Amino acid sequence: YHEAKENITRIAIRMSEIGSSQVVHEDPLVQNRLREEYFKLEKDMEKFNSALTLTDEYQQEIEAAEKKWQDDSRADNEEARKKIWRHMDVHIKNLSEKALVSEPTPSGKKLPKVLARRFKRSNVLQLLRTSPNDIARV
Repeated sequence: YHEAKENITRIAIRMSEIGSSQVVHEDPLVQNRLREEYFKLEKDMEKFNSALTLTDEYQQEIEAAEKKWQDDSRADNEEARKKIWRHMDVHIKNLSEKALVSEPTPSGKKLPKVLARRFKRSNVLQLLRTSPNDIARV
């Protein structure tokens, strides 16, 4: 795992130094050598990256990063969910965009057309007002 990570870092640095597979140099021989080296580095990067992603350590690192992000974002996400709930009718699934714009929201205000359209077109937002039992059936 650590060897693969080190190799990926080393390869990434060298690829960055070269620039790209379409590197241009005034000497055609140097240009060809750099392009060949870049191609070989891409192959090696793919090999080490594939090996890295298959390790248990990598999976644990990814899961830890995801958990940290969720923990760090929990308060902000909860606040965002509450703000959406204040503007989203409980029966959002049964209402048209036109009905959403014309009827008052739970906060007592009318919903702007842009938000109504977003609520109706983003199924994931509608899940915020869907019963967990109904979600489980889907």
